[in-house]
Order: sequence, then C-alpha cells, then structure tokens
Amino acid sequence: MQINSRLSINFFTRKCRREPENLIIYARITHDKSRAEFSLNRELPASLWDNSRKRGKGFSRYVQSLNKYLDQVFTQLHEAHRQLLEENKLITSSAIKARYLGVDEDGKIFLELITYHNTTMHTSLKKGTMKNYYSTGQLEVKMEGFIKYYNYQRYHESLDNLTRADIYFGTG
Repeated sequence: MQINSRLSINFFTRKCRREPENLIIYARITHDKSRAEFSLNRELPASLWDNSRKRGKGFSRYVQSLNKYLDQVFTQLHEAHRQLLEENKLITSSAIKARYLGVDEDGKIFLELITYHNTTMHTSLKKGTMKNYYSTGQLEVKMEGFIKYYNYQRYHESLDNLTRADIYFGTG
C-alpha cells in the first residue's frame, strides 16, 4: 500500500479548433510526478472560464451545471484513487484514469457485453436462435484469455514491439 502518495487533480482548458471562441475542458491527474490527461467533452465560451478557480464563472444554468459536473469528476477521481489504495494495486496517474473511465479491468467491458447478451436476449429471440447464438461460459473464458494475451503479452510491431498495456499505462 502506498501511504505517502501525492495526488493532484486539476481542470484546465484548450482552445476549441472548430470554434476558437470556445474552450474545451480537460482533467489532469498528477500522481508522484506522473501525469495523465483526458477531455471531459465539455466546452464553454472563454469569457465564462475562471482560470484562477479552475471553474466556470457566472450563475447561468449551464455554468452551475458544469461546476457541479467538475465537482463530481473531482470526487470520482479521488474515489478511484482510494479504491486502488484499498486493493493494494500499483497506483499511477494512468491507473487512476483507467479506473475512472472504467477500462482498468482486463477486457471487462467486452465480457460484460457477452453476459448482458446471454441474460437479455433470451426473452426476445426464439429458442432455436438462442441455441445457435448462445455464448457459453467456455467462450467467455477463452475470450478473457485472448484479451489478456492481446493486451498484456503480445508484442505489436506497429507499437515498436511493445504491448498495448505498455503503451496505455506508459510503462514501455
């Protein structure tokens, strides 16, 4: 467990290319001198951004809603950090970002889709169709193994002989 870890979360803006008078809002996670950034997919006019507070300024509904959203993101990023500490996992800014975005488990999203398909489609498809297209537990195990191999063990020539995990987590 990393007790003395330093976490910093900041919001910053960049100019929007298609509308230069607008700013796009980003989050920056800094943990022990490593940084990860991602877009929050929110934009607002430059005149409504308070750079010293790192929040929107004014009392319009949009600005109030944006500031609440920024507070939620801030809290959720701290919660992701707390979860990683609790699970005794390696904590990096990229790991916190991945946990926040829900992509830190080995192909979890795809495997959840298979489970979702199996549990919901039986009501809308006929029995003969389900017999042909039902994905078994054995398929899930094989898919999970392939996803782990593809992301963590297979070296990709186009990525300078690094794994996808090396690139994503910046360890390569």
